Amino acid sequence: MNAAKLGLDNLGGVFVILAGGLVLSLVMALVEFLINALINSKTDKVTLLLVYFNLFFHIYVLYVGGLRDVRLAW
Repeated sequence: MNAAKLGLDNLGGVFVILAGGLVLSLVMALVEFLINALINSKTDKVTLLLVYFNLFFHIYVLYVGGLRDVRLAW
């Protein structure tokens, strides 16, 4: 194992590892979002669909709509 030689094969492996980490982090963020929405729906005693709609609506209004002054309902 010679650390001085960094060939094209070794360099490609670095990007494979980075891509795998990116995919894993996106999956974990989605799972965390779903668990958080499920917990919020149980504590607020509303349906899960309503929690999803509320979260996505506020994301759309805050980031796509131009960062207007919007108060979150919770």
